[in-house]
Amino acid sequence: ENGKDLGLETEDVIGSETDKDLGLETGEENGSGEESDDEVISGKKRSRWWIWLIVLLLLAGLGVLAFFFRAHLVDTYNQIKEKLHPSHSDVEAIETEKPAVDTTAWEEATEDTTMVEVEEPEPYTPEVLKTTANGEYPYIAFESGHFYAIAGSFPTERDVLAHIRAKGLGTYSPKLVLQDGTANIRICVGIFDTEEEAESFAKGINPKYWVLK
Repeated sequence: ENGKDLGLETEDVIGSETDKDLGLETGEENGSGEESDDEVISGKKRSRWWIWLIVLLLLAGLGVLAFFFRAHLVDTYNQIKEKLHPSHSDVEAIETEKPAVDTTAWEEATEDTTMVEVEEPEPYTPEVLKTTANGEYPYIAFESGHFYAIAGSFPTERDVLAHIRAKGLGTYSPKLVLQDGTANIRICVGIFDTEEEAESFAKGINPKYWVLK
């Protein structure tokens, strides 16, 4: 009996000690697990708090910069706005300037044209020496440098007037040319600056007409 009692007591002691050890170890392990989860959660909270703090600091810094440079920002905004959407006054100014430029160019062109017209040589007008007895046709003197389209040459004024009437030369406003050293009176139907022009005009009326030069 003593031996049995001792055996039982020994088993009870061993069992109790084993249970205690297991309980302690299990309790310690469970306790340590709970502490690690809390640390992770608290670490995440701290990291989030730092992120929000940094964001707030950045926003505050931007607000301070905007306050000190507000005038520059406003000017920049207005410049961009004007470029994208020009005001009505600017558009009217541009439209008003265009006709002014065109008008000036047109005036300059008109002035140039007027100057060219003024510089054109005046037509040659011979000096009238006298007129025929009936006052219908003038006498002029021959001048070198001009070319006379001649429609006939006659010794007397009567012959000249008869030829003008017979050939219908009155429509050309004929002039009677007198030349030193020549007794005949020449009937001129046109005075020109070149021989080609005078000859073309004379032959156009009658192939027998000629040029005095």
